[in-house]
Amino acid sequence: MAGHETTYYTKNYQYGYKKNIVLDDYPELSNAISMDGVEGYTRTSTLESALATATYEYDNRYHITGNYRADGSSKFAKGHRWGHFGSVGAAWSFTNEHFFEGTTAADWLKNGKLRLSWGVLGNQDIGDMLYTDQYNIENVNDIQGYPWAYKGNPNLTWERTSTFDLGLEFSIAKYLDVEFDYFYKKTDNMLFPRYVAPSLGYGGYYVNDAAMENQGIEFDLKAHLIDLRNVKLNFRLNGGYYRNKMLLMPLDGYDENGNPERMVMSGGMSVGHSTADWYMVHYEGVNDQGQAMYTAYYDATNGGGFGHTSADLDNTGDNYISSVYEYQLKHPDADIRTVSVTNEEYTYAGSNYVGKSYMPDLDGGFGLDLEAYGVTLSISCSYRIGGYGYDNMYASLMHSDKIGSMNWHKDIKNAWTETNTNTNIPRLSNGADDYANAASDRFLTSNSYLSLNNINLGYKFPKKLIEKIKLTNLHIWVAADNLAIATARKGYNPMMSFSGTNGYDDYSPLSTIMGGIKVQF
Repeated sequence: MAGHETTYYTKNYQYGYKKNIVLDDYPELSNAISMDGVEGYTRTSTLESALATATYEYDNRYHITGNYRADGSSKFAKGHRWGHFGSVGAAWSFTNEHFFEGTTAADWLKNGKLRLSWGVLGNQDIGDMLYTDQYNIENVNDIQGYPWAYKGNPNLTWERTSTFDLGLEFSIAKYLDVEFDYFYKKTDNMLFPRYVAPSLGYGGYYVNDAAMENQGIEFDLKAHLIDLRNVKLNFRLNGGYYRNKMLLMPLDGYDENGNPERMVMSGGMSVGHSTADWYMVHYEGVNDQGQAMYTAYYDATNGGGFGHTSADLDNTGDNYISSVYEYQLKHPDADIRTVSVTNEEYTYAGSNYVGKSYMPDLDGGFGLDLEAYGVTLSISCSYRIGGYGYDNMYASLMHSDKIGSMNWHKDIKNAWTETNTNTNIPRLSNGADDYANAASDRFLTSNSYLSLNNINLGYKFPKKLIEKIKLTNLHIWVAADNLAIATARKGYNPMMSFSGTNGYDDYSPLSTIMGGIKVQF
């Protein structure tokens, strides 16, 4: 099978703004007297695609599938617009082999299949025409001006992700269905912004310069616990284990010897580490005065001890390091030491990898399905084991501001006092300690959870009973969603985002209960 696609996208934007409104409840431009600005633009992009697929199956034992597509994108310059992608997959239904028939294993091993596939996908998810220089149009004393809007890169091209997948599925008699998958993904030619000195007249431009790998194991189990004429009970369980690592970061420049230096992105994204690793200030607890303590770093090879002159600027004497891992890469011979800081000196605390990630160890769900004499019951749950998220809401409720300025969490009852020194919660200072709840690994919270997502209970009346009242079907049911969740802290819901991090505008899913009656004559 072969095909062709053309995707054309256009966006027309018009903007007008006036002020000094006459009538408050009349939101029209003619209702205001002062013109403040009128702008407009049109953006377009086109994707031209040719695709083909082929499948082959022999004797219900061997299965082969191939796919190919060529995509041409207007987001890239001529000579770089076309990307060629495809995949190939094969499967072997080994329990259908002739040599398997009549063996002891054939009595209990069913539906066995081994799967193998490899493919390449492309990504063009960037802005339009970033391959060429772009300028704004400005009014400079009623003269046309053309300030630089964007520096283009004519060598931009497709980001590519190659995926390898190995799968196994089988059934053990009529009692258990099993499916396992292992996958490995490598993304290269990643579309990344490369930042430059503002003195060049622009802040940066996009490049193809980074590589990342993702891999994981997924499983899906379904156990048929009871399989009788009037009673059936199934239990299902699935889960996944995932890991991620940056293999190459964009070029950040060259050192004094001409060697390339790779970028360490804000948040600690760097070679050899996961994009999910937390990179932040370390919280040490409280000192003997009840003040919050944080870890600061300095380079002893610069001379002197810790101070307020940044070692990142290659100054000598007193110094501090704001980004420890990045500093180590640029100064491999540095003698990095630590010191505890409090209050306003928090601004000199250094960010570093804290040994925690928001990537879970296991993520999945489970449930059961029951049918018994017309009664149906289905229960679905989800779970997560491992990983850490940043609890912004809890952090804001553990402040040390003036009484009445904002609510407190109940944990504030355990704040440091002269009679309660065995605690890691800073003292209440009536606003004197500005950094008592500053951002740090103190507020990293376990993302493990267990959630009761859905319960559905129904009953279908027997035909013999409803035929007496001239009905062909009578079914009643009740369903409930998002009934309960168990987490590391009440009110913290790791399901709200992939990293578990929350905010003021995040709300947990509503718990709902509904029911119904289905009647057919």
